[in-house]
Parts: sequence; structure tokens; C-alpha cells
Amino acid sequence: MASAPPADSLPQIALEEVEALRAIYMEDFDEALVQVTTAWKVAPIREFIIQLAPHDEELKEHCRVVLAIRFTKRYPETAPNLILRKVKGISDSQMQELQAKVELFAQQLLGREMIFDIASYIQDELCRHNAVARGVKQVSFFQQMQDRREQDTKEQNERAMRELELNRQVEEEALKEQNQALASQIEEEIQKKQEKVKQERDKRKRMQQEEKSKLYGTNGNTEQTAPSTPVTPVSPVSQLSLDFVAKGPLLQKGILSSLHIVRVAGQGDNESAMLKEIIISNPHYRTGDGKKKLMDACGEIQKLTAIRHPNLVTIFDSRVQKVDDAWQVQILLEHCRGGSLQALIKRSGGLKVGVAQHYMKELLKGIAYLHSQNHIHKDVKSRNVLFGGTDGNEEIKLNDASYARKLLDLHKSRPLNPLLPEEASLPKIWTPPELLTRHSVYGRKSDIWMLGTCFLEMIYGYEIFETARPDDVDLRVQETSRGLAELVSVMLAPDPKDRPNAMEILNHAFFSNTHSEMPIAFEIMKSSSAVSSPMNSHRRTLPPVTPSKQSPNANYVGPSIFDSMTLSRYRLDFEEIEFLGKGGFGEVVKARNRIDGRFYAIKKIKLDANDRDGSKRILREVQTLSRLHHQFVVRYYQAWFEDGTGETWHDDSDDEDSEDSEDSESSDVSHDSDFDQPIFEDDWLSFSKTKKSYPSISISFGHGSQRNGNDTLETFSTDGASPTPTDEGGRRKARSNRVLYIQMEYCEKKTLRDVIDEGIDDEEGWRLFRQILEGLAHIHSQGMIHRDLKPSNVFLDASGNVKIGDFGLALSREDEGGLPKVVLNGMDGSTGSLDPEGSFTGEVGTPVYVAPEIVSGHGKYNSKVDLYSLGICFFEMCYPFTTGMHRALVLRELRQPSITMPQDFEFKRYDAQSQIILTLLNHAPKERPSAAELLQSPLLPPTLEEEYISEALRSIVNQNNPLYYSRLVTSLFAQSTDRHKDFTYEFNSNALTLDQLTSLVTGRMYAHALNVFARHGAVNIRAPLLIPKGDLHAAGGVKKVVELVDSTGCIVQLPFDLTAPFARLIARVSQDLTLPLKRYVIDNVYRSNTVGGQPRTILECDFDIITSNLGNMCPDAEVIKVVYEMLELSAAKYSNPSLFVVRLNHCSLLEAIFDTCKISTDFHVRTRVHNLLEQLHRPMNWTQLRPLLVKDGISVESVNALTKFQDLTGDFENVAARVESMMDQRVKPAFREMLSQLRLLMSHLQHLGIKSRVDYAPLLVYNASYYKNGLMFQIGLQSKKKLDVVAAGGRYDHLLGQFRYPFGPSKKLHGVGVHFAMSKAISAIVLEEAEHIRSYSSQPGGDDTAGSQFRRVDVLVVSVGKSGAAADDRMAIISDLWNAGISADMTYYDVQSPQDIFKRAKAQGYKLCVMVKNRNPDVQNGLIKVKNLSSKMEEDVSRNELLVHVQSELADTTKSEPFVHAHAKPRRGDSGHNMGEIAPHHHRDFDSSGGNDVMSLDAHSVVVVQPPWKKGKVKHKDKLMSMEKATHAVCSEFLNLKRGMVFVIDLPENVLKKLTGIDLKLPEESFKKLFDTLPSNQREYLSQIKRQIIRHHKEDHQDHFWLYSTVDGDVHLYSFA
Repeated sequence: MASAPPADSLPQIALEEVEALRAIYMEDFDEALVQVTTAWKVAPIREFIIQLAPHDEELKEHCRVVLAIRFTKRYPETAPNLILRKVKGISDSQMQELQAKVELFAQQLLGREMIFDIASYIQDELCRHNAVARGVKQVSFFQQMQDRREQDTKEQNERAMRELELNRQVEEEALKEQNQALASQIEEEIQKKQEKVKQERDKRKRMQQEEKSKLYGTNGNTEQTAPSTPVTPVSPVSQLSLDFVAKGPLLQKGILSSLHIVRVAGQGDNESAMLKEIIISNPHYRTGDGKKKLMDACGEIQKLTAIRHPNLVTIFDSRVQKVDDAWQVQILLEHCRGGSLQALIKRSGGLKVGVAQHYMKELLKGIAYLHSQNHIHKDVKSRNVLFGGTDGNEEIKLNDASYARKLLDLHKSRPLNPLLPEEASLPKIWTPPELLTRHSVYGRKSDIWMLGTCFLEMIYGYEIFETARPDDVDLRVQETSRGLAELVSVMLAPDPKDRPNAMEILNHAFFSNTHSEMPIAFEIMKSSSAVSSPMNSHRRTLPPVTPSKQSPNANYVGPSIFDSMTLSRYRLDFEEIEFLGKGGFGEVVKARNRIDGRFYAIKKIKLDANDRDGSKRILREVQTLSRLHHQFVVRYYQAWFEDGTGETWHDDSDDEDSEDSEDSESSDVSHDSDFDQPIFEDDWLSFSKTKKSYPSISISFGHGSQRNGNDTLETFSTDGASPTPTDEGGRRKARSNRVLYIQMEYCEKKTLRDVIDEGIDDEEGWRLFRQILEGLAHIHSQGMIHRDLKPSNVFLDASGNVKIGDFGLALSREDEGGLPKVVLNGMDGSTGSLDPEGSFTGEVGTPVYVAPEIVSGHGKYNSKVDLYSLGICFFEMCYPFTTGMHRALVLRELRQPSITMPQDFEFKRYDAQSQIILTLLNHAPKERPSAAELLQSPLLPPTLEEEYISEALRSIVNQNNPLYYSRLVTSLFAQSTDRHKDFTYEFNSNALTLDQLTSLVTGRMYAHALNVFARHGAVNIRAPLLIPKGDLHAAGGVKKVVELVDSTGCIVQLPFDLTAPFARLIARVSQDLTLPLKRYVIDNVYRSNTVGGQPRTILECDFDIITSNLGNMCPDAEVIKVVYEMLELSAAKYSNPSLFVVRLNHCSLLEAIFDTCKISTDFHVRTRVHNLLEQLHRPMNWTQLRPLLVKDGISVESVNALTKFQDLTGDFENVAARVESMMDQRVKPAFREMLSQLRLLMSHLQHLGIKSRVDYAPLLVYNASYYKNGLMFQIGLQSKKKLDVVAAGGRYDHLLGQFRYPFGPSKKLHGVGVHFAMSKAISAIVLEEAEHIRSYSSQPGGDDTAGSQFRRVDVLVVSVGKSGAAADDRMAIISDLWNAGISADMTYYDVQSPQDIFKRAKAQGYKLCVMVKNRNPDVQNGLIKVKNLSSKMEEDVSRNELLVHVQSELADTTKSEPFVHAHAKPRRGDSGHNMGEIAPHHHRDFDSSGGNDVMSLDAHSVVVVQPPWKKGKVKHKDKLMSMEKATHAVCSEFLNLKRGMVFVIDLPENVLKKLTGIDLKLPEESFKKLFDTLPSNQREYLSQIKRQIIRHHKEDHQDHFWLYSTVDGDVHLYSFA
């Protein structure tokens, strides 16, 4: 409608009508101004409103509407805007209907006043159509209620439908997200595997490039250069720390570091120490991998701070900190002002032997002590030997142990700082040989080699390295001293195993004149104990070090381990360092063992003879410790008794007080404990049944905890439970106190309490929590409960790993469960001070951490009490306390049954932690998880510590440990596979390949192979699939053998080849064999997948002959013959036997060559050489292989000698003669004998018709572990670059003997076999056939399957219709075809469009399509349509004639098919020599018998065609007779054609075609006239051909000659009548 006019522009007629309406409707008429919503400023519009009700008075109160009118400018020519608004009594649908009627009515009133008429019309409509309005009055309330109910139900249904739709959408969205997540996981898994494949490929390339480019590794000098200042004695060094020193002036710069004088606050320069500073700015070392490597190297520095020896430079402190964008490593070490040994040698040119001898002995002492502390120097050389010492006491010291070499290796791989120079290195030949093969893998024997080179440099100077070699230095050294030469030769032994250790060298005769009266081991120990320790230098004054310049026999001044005249084992073996703590039963001290120099924690406990229960509790701790063996639990070494005078207590009688009888006491542990499973406790049996001291087993221990108690220990005397010592006169001595000493591991660092107080991050908290859990799981698995787990009882070793200790309250299964009830309180009542551990109770653990079931005093509890304590500890690790009172209040609330967590606890940050804490603090023990269960919880981060995994693996993978190993296997097989791993399991394998052409070719290949094996009388024998893992493929590690684990945990292997499983089977059933035995098998062999998952499979065909004697090489020749028969069905590239090469070798010949080359006769050495040579040409060449031989310890001379033999591969006789001339005289007789056997084999091959070239490959190695002392051979297609091997094998008599049972009777068996590469042959045919199909389909009128002979079946039977009534006929017809031997297939449903089915049938390679229409009563005599898909001809035949027609069509189709590509066609330009050896082309079916001379035709290939003039049917007997005669005649003719000669002629096809139509017996002149149009030279050429054909016809009785044109490639047949 048109828009309404402004308020002042209404038409006059409208104004007049408004006045009239106002008068008519009075109060029901109203006027309003309506603001128009628009972007423009428009005046409001006048709107007139009329209240309208029906005319019927009864309806006026129930129905009412409002009519709003907005007049237009052209009113009444245009209708006004009319708007109806509902007031009551009318539905929305009725309003819409009324609005439409009003607008239509208004159109009828155009041109005159209309508002009143419209209003009346509306009132009439309200009266006329008043269903709603009248319903209020006429419809009952029940009906209204029913209507409302229906409306509510409808709305509920709509809401339910909306909810269902919403739920469906949510489910679809969730499923979509799951699928997306799964797809993402699959993609991520595939990317991982692709990356692994790429890494493996890159690794192989990198290795090949490295081995090709270099032969040896490199080694070099360290960066430390000592100042060349005069020798100035210095005083002993006190303990220093980086926290109290500052960097002073620069002394000098090294390769990696700078050296500075140290300034001590308030004291100035300290000349006794210096600061080494290393700046690492390479961004790589800020990444995860680089940072880890750097921290590992810096960790070595920290460990060296505990090393003290007069011949080692002392490191006092170290730290690593970040400065700007670089790492700063600072090392505070002893300042040796005497310069370096290198500088001294340069100045003097060399030292006297006596001086060098003295220096070497001191260095050996330092190395011996360093090795005893489980450290390796890694970089011993003159530059790292410094001079220091005190006034008048010169000391020679080794510097830069361990860490410096590690940093230099990092610098070599990735520079620490781009401005740093590269280090110089010694000549390669002076590098320890083991480092050439395993770079950066240092050992103690590497240090010995380096000491030897340093010794030589002392005496002869650096020039010895430039003028001599390690293997010829003996002659020069012998001129100086025979003893020196002997010592140097053993220190520089090429094999590390032949080198002595440092202690053995010190006892060498060369140092005999320098020995002191004290044994050398104690001399080393004495020297180390005389050096200030960083732990006690502030309080202990030690005797001075014996001057190195004094006589070795000078008496040692100061306390000695031999000063004490008592027999105290403790005082004899240990030096007490410091007091660690005191507990309720005794004290703990830190002590150094005088023999090995290591620190230990020694618990000293005085036993009260009158307190038997107390003694039991004390001994219980020893028993507990002796049963534990875990890296996160305290380590127990040994325990012993001593009496009060210090004498070691030897108690040879049974001490009843020291044992807990299992029969006398019962456990009160509840049945839901962790101890339900049986536990094997060999330690308990050993402890309780033997008279020995406590066993020395590996468990851990740390600091003793500080406890309140008296400073003095009570004394007591023993009772009659132990025999009383007597004096020499037999009188009883007074009873003395007995002291129990327990030797434990000493933990360098701190406890968990210290870590909690300092603050702990989330990652570190998880790591420590997991380690505590693992330790508790082990404790509980041994049937014990700790009962006093708290932060101060969890120690941390030097590496920051957990050690659970203090087992004084540990409860074993033999202990009483009842304990006194305790009252928990966080305060000490006497002083009111807070004890952070609340440790003021004696028997039941620490109150804050004790479990509620112990507090209740019921005495029934299990290992879950330790989990409750762990929950409190874990809470403390996650929640820091502000004050002691705050801690007491929070933990009190936390221990309530409601487990009230503090309000400020960060639940969002510690979501998983809070769930674990709430679970552990549950007051119901059964609701708490065990330690083992919690370790499996998904709440724990999935990472495990590397050290734990390594330690656990060492324990559980031992197959001789049935407890752990069987549990491991059971756990492994209980696992389920993730879906994304299931979907990617076949990645990088050939398991998901499905190609119909490959399957068809494989089937034909199988059939051909079965024919070949049948001709040789072989039987199919399959060996078991799995064999236990052996050492056949383990030595080299090159072959990717698939190894699996069976349900018993036995490692088994899938077949790598088919020979080993068969040899194992035959060797063990030899008594039941009838020999000779010929066996064949076609089966898969398996290769390990690089990325894991499904193994790769290769189809292999094996043929073996087992005999009771060697067979004079006849079996060997037969297996090679079989290979050539297998190649009769092959691709074009393998079709010419003359292009194949047979390579022969004999293991005995190979061993003779090794002897000539002077290769070690050691089995392992030769096995490694075999494995390397087997890779020759697959995939490495000799240039790549040569360095690997050298790396494996083969001398360069031997490798050079092998090179001469490798170059000799070629013609058998020529190579054999040359090899024989190079052989050692001692092995020539055996060499000639083996050659005679190979010549006999060659003779057999010639008689078997094999005309391929036979080569002798002197270094051919194939499965040398199989064919030891026997023949080895390979058969392949020789190309310019390599031999394409299709078969290989040999004689495996040795393998049969290896698998034979070592007991009982068994036959002596001989076996020879061959592997044929079935997969390779099939792939070649498939590729060739696919190419043939592509080339044919590209021709005009070609299709994608034409010409292919590989199809599943020939005939497709279909039924056309909708009702399915023809199904029975379809089934009957295909049954007849199958019974007649015709390959056929059918559709399983009726088809609607025959053209579509024809197209699909042709695409799938069918020849014929038989169509059956819907069944009718006369179907037996009805017509059936048969369509030839090749010729596209259709024909209707009766059911009775169907079989004959199908056979005829198939025969015609076979004849018209192109040549099958079993062999390649001759190519243009092929040589025409040896024409008689070239066979004619003929049709070859893949199902033919190959080598048989008797031809046969299939029944469906012969069709009898009845002439139309002969009435009636031909009798079946007559028909069969005709077919037989025809078949015989045709086959005879085929045989004659097959024996025909082939002439290869260089003339075009039209000339040859004309030649075949001429009688060659014509006179010469007449013959030439027939070709007078040709050039004279071609006419003469034709005459020559004519004469040769006639000569062969007369002399050889040949009637058929095949003429092949090299110009056009066509073949024509000329036959004499």
C-alpha cells in the first residue's frame, strides 16, 4: 500500500469522513500520532482507531477488535492502510483471515468513502464467523479443559521433540569431536612413524657418508692451560665457597674458559684458589635437549666436589646461572702455581726416567682413587697435569677430570660460544682404539691408554707422537729400559681388556723400587684421608701429606689405621667424620671407609641385655632393611656386633634374642592388606637359618633424624641367652656392653622437610611423590609397613632422588598389631612451642601423620596407614604454611573425617593433587588406594623417571626370575590397544595392499611352481611358524628379524627365511625320514617394521634336498636347475636365460682367503667380517664397506689384502687361477680340492642344459652361519652396476648339525636348498602386464582390460528382471558351467540395465556374458542370450545348446587374443647369430606344463561345426571321436612347428611375405627374377637365405622355418609341402 500523508495533508474527503466517524462511534473512536522509524526526519503520521464489536449484544462483551486507519494522499482512489488488532475473543488465525478479507473488501470500494462500510463489514464478520467468540458462551467448561489439555500435550510433545533433536545434535557433535580427536591421534601417530622412517633413512645415509669420508675419529686437548709461573709452594687450602668470593683479575684464557684470581671478602686476593668461568651463549643450550646435556656435564662438576686426593686438583664449589641470554658456569678450584707438565717438557725437551717414574706413580695414585670413586678422567694428558703443593712439598696433580672432556665434546658438536677456538688434537693413531669405534664412550682403560701416552711424552717429548706409532714404539723404548718397554706395551694394548688397571700398574715391577712398606691400596687410602674434606675442614686438623720428594720409605707421621691395638672392626675400617643425629635407640654418624674412600652413615645402637623386647625391635629394623632392595628405599650394606671394649663380637651359638620365630608370633594385619599375594623372601630364610653376619644386600639409607633424648646411652649386660666370653684361663669375663653397628648409604643432600620449607614447584613435587609411591610399593610388597612416614624420614641423595629411611617403627607380618592409643596435638605441652613434625611420641609414629585407625587403638590396620601419612606429606608439598600455628590449625582440620581443605587452597592449579589427597586421607582404609594402585592412576602424570625404568627393567626382564618376569608378561598381555594405534598398526608395511592383478599373477605363479616341483618329485613340507630366539641372526644385527613374546615370556622369531625353520624341523625328526627327501614350500618370510607394528612380508619359494651323503654335487646342481625352470614363467626382463649369471663360492675357500689375509681366527671376528661382506653390493660398495672392516678391528693390511680378492670376481677359471696364485702355500691343497668340487658342479649344470655364465666370486658371502663349510651361490641378472639376484642358496649341513639334539640317536644329514624370490618375480610380471594394458588401452578402440590374460573367470551369468523369478535358472546354469569345467561367476541379484552389467563385466575381464530373463514355463526350451564381450556379438541359444556354444565361443576368443607376455618379444636389432638356438614364438598358456614336449588342448578349445546340409543331430560319440582326431593332428603339427628353425633376416615384411609364397626349389635364375625389383645386394642376400633353408631341409629334415624380420618385427612361416 501507499504511505500515509503527513498530519496536515489529508485529503478533504478524508477529513470530512473522519468527522462523521467521530460522531458515529463517539468514545470508540480515537486518534493518535505515530512516529515513523526511518533514517530521515519525517513528521508523525495521524492514525485513527475504532473499537469494533459484533452487532449481537450477547457477543459484545466476549469479542472485540481494533481497526487502525492511516489515510493515503490519494484517498479514496487508493485504499488506506488498514490494520486489525486483536483485543479478545478471536484467535490469531481468524485475525489473519479477517485481515485478508478486509483488505480485499477495501479494494472493492475504491473511489468513494469507505471507512464506515469497512467497519460495518468487520462487525458483520464478527457476528457471522463467531466460533471462538460463541465458544466462550456455548462450549462447556469440560470441553474448554479438554482443549487446554490437548494444547498442553501438544506443547509438551513439541518440547520433547526439541529436546530429542537437541540431544541428537549434542550426541552428533560429541561423536564428531571424538572422530576428530581420533583422526588427530591417527594423523599424529602416522606423522611420528613417518618421522621415524625419515630418521632411519637419514641415519643410513649419514652413516654411509661418514664411513665414506673418514676412517678414524678425532681426539684433542682440553681447554685448560696452567700458568707458567715459577714453582712456588703454597699452603694447604681451606674450604671455600662461591658465596663468599669474588672474581679477581684475569690470569689467562683457555679454549673454553677464562681463569681468574679469587678475592675473599675482607681478605683481598686468595692465592690458594682460582675461579674458572665458562660462558655458553649458543641458543641450542637453552633448548630442552641442549640444556639437559649441559646440566649433565655440570652435574659431573658437582660430584667432583666430594673428591679429595693429593694428586687431584681440588674443586671446592661450582654453580651454573643464567646471565642475560647465556649460561655462566663458575668453578672454584685449587690454584696450582707450579705450571703444567706440558710446559716443563717443552722447556726441558724430556725428563729423566727416574723423575718420570716418580711423576707417573703419583698420577697413577690419583687415577686409582678417581676410579675407586666411580669417576673417569677422560682426558689425561700433559696439559692437564699441574704442579702444586705446600712449602717444600711439590705435588703433581691431575686437573679437569670428567666434566672438561664432556664440555669439549659438546663444543665439538655444537660450539658453546661462536667466538671460542677449536681444540688441537693428538695424531689419530695415538687415540685409544675403542674411541675410534665408539666416540665419546670413555672407560677406565681409556684413562690407562692416555696415561701411557703421557708417560712417553715425559721421557721423549711431544715429537714421539710425530715420529712413531703405538705398535712400533716398543723398539725405541727398549733402548731406554726393558721394564719401561714392557709397561708401555701393556698400557698401550689395542684391546682394552688387555690393559691393566691403575692398581695393577702400581704393583708392576717397574715401580718395585719405589714401593713403601705399606701396601699400595692403603697408601692410596692414607693419602686421600689426609686431604681436607669440604665437610670437616672447619673443625678437624689432619696430619700433613707425606712430601713427594722424600724417600718412599720415610715413616708416615700422624694417626694411622694401624695405630689402634684393638680389634675394633669399626675403628679399623672407618674414619668418623661428623655426627649426624641421635634417636631413641642410638646415634648416627657420617664415616669414611678407609678401603674404598666412600662415605657411609653408621648407626651405632647399644643393646640392653635385660630388654629383650627392645632388642627385638632394634633387630627388626635390621631384618627389615635386609629384605628391601629398591632405589628409592634406604640401602643397607651390612651389620655387626662389637662389645664395649671395641672387640668384634663373634657369636657362634644361636642367639634367641636376635630372631623372631614365625611360629611363636602371629600377625594381626587385617585381611584386606597388600599382603594377600604370596611373597618370596629368600633374604628372611638366609637371615634366620645361617650363622653368618647380616647379609650385605643393596638398599639405601641417609641421614639419621634428630630426636630428643639423653646425650648418653644406657649400658647393659647380656643374659644367658648368649655365651659369656672367657679369658685364657677359662674364667668367665665380666659381661660387657654389646653395640650393634649398621652400615648404610650416606645421602649427601637433605630431607623432604628441607625441600618443603624451601618451596617446591609442581613438576618437582610430582617427581618426588612418584618416587615415594614406588618406594612404598616395594616396602609393602615385601610384607612390611613403615608406620612413621613423614618428610624428615624421606631423604634425598646427591642426585635429588628419594630415599625412604628410618625403619625403626616398621612393622612386618610377624609383628603384633596392637599399639597404644595416642592423643594428637601439634604443641609441646611443656614449652608451648610448635614442633613441625610433632615428634614427641615414641612407639606409634608421628601424631600429625599417623592414620586414624592407629589413633583409635583397635590394633587392626594394614599398609594403608602409610598411604594416609603420604597424603599429609603430599598436602604439605602443595600448600605452603605461613607460621607454625597456621600449620597446626590447617592440619587439624585436614585430619577431620570431613577432610576440610583450607579455603585459599588452589584447587584449580592442584586439581589432580587435591583428588589424590582427598582419596589418601579417607578415614576408611578400604577406600584408600594402595601404592601400587595409585601408581596406575590416571591422576598421576604419565612420565616415569629414566633411572627407575632402567632399574626396573634389569629386575623384571630376567627370565630366570619367575616372580617378576611372569607378572611382567601377564601385565603386557592384559593391555588393550588404543584405537588410533589400531588404525595405524599397518603403517609402513605391505599388509594393506590388495591388487587383483597381483593376486591373479600369484595364483598362476603358484600353479607353475607346483608343476615344476611335481616334475622333480618334491613334496610340500611346512615347518612350524615360530622358533625360539637363537644366535643365527644376532651376531651381525643387520638383518631385521621379527621378534615376538609368547604368553610364557619366551622370545620367539618369525621366519626370516624358510631354511632355518625347516632345518630345525628335519634335524629333530631325522629318525623318521625316508631319504632322499625333496621338499618345497611357498610361504611368507618377515622383516621387522622400522616404525613398529605389522611386519613386512615377502613371498619366498624354497626347494631343498635332504640326503644321507653329499651326493657328488648332484643335489646342488638340481636345486639350481629348479630356479631356471621357475623362470620359464617370468617377465620379459627375466626371459632370456643367457643373460643370467651363476655366482659360486665355498665357505672353505672363503676361510682359506681369510687365512691368507691374516684375519684373526676368532669366531666372533670372522662372524663380523661375514656380516659385513654380506652387505657388499647390497646396499654398500667396497669403498663404503672398507672403513667398517677397519672399525671392527681388522687391520688395514688385511683389508688391503681382501681388496685384491674383491676385485677378482669374474669368469670361474680365470679368477680361480688368479686366486690360487695369491693363496698361502699352506692352504693351497685344500683350496684346490674345493675348486674341484665347484668344477664338478659346473659340469653337472652343463649336462642339465644350463648355458648361463658361471662366475667365481671369492668374497661372496650369503648366510655364512647356515652354509659353513659348504657351497654358497647366487643366481641373478647381471647389469652394468650390480647383480639383480633372483635366487640364492647353498649347502647347510652345518645348520642341520647345529639344530640336532645333543643326546640320543640321530642320522647324519646333508642338505642343500635355494630361496627363490617369488615376490620379485611376481612384481616384475605385474608391472609388465600393467604397462601392456596401458599401452593397449591408449590405442584407438582399446580398453583398460583388453589383451590381459589374467582374469578370475571367463563367463558371467546374470538374470534380468524385477521379481527375482529367474534366480533358480541362474543357479542351474552356473552349476552346469562349473560341472563342465568352465570358470564362471554370477550376479547375486537381478539386474535392471543389461548395458551397465556388460560394461562392468568387460571392465573386470570376463569373456562371455550369459543373460537369463524371468522364468517362464518353457524356459528349458527357451532362448538364452550369450554376448561375446570381445567381439560384441550377441546370439540367442537354447538351454540344451548353451554349453556347446559357450565352449565354442571361448575357444574362438582364446585364438583371437594377443600374445601373452610371459616372455618378451624379440627386439629389433637382436643378433642373428646362433640361429638354431632361437626358439619360435608360440602361444604359451600360463597353466601349461612348461618344459613338456607333449602338447594338449583343453576340451573347450575344440568346436565341431555342423554343416547346414546335414540334417539331424550329430551323435555324441561321433562328435567326441572327431574332436580327438582333430586334437591329435593339431598337436602333432604344433610339435613340428615348435621344432622348426628360426631365421633372423634384415629385410622388410613385404619381402618375407612374398618369400613364403614361393617354391624355393626353383632354379636360381628364376628365383632372382621374382625379386628383380629389389637392389642387387638384397637379391644376393635372398639367394643366400634360399640356399641355407634348402640345405637344412635336406640335411636336418626340417620342414618348417620361421622367418623373422628385424626391420618390422613380424614373423612368417615357410613350410615345405
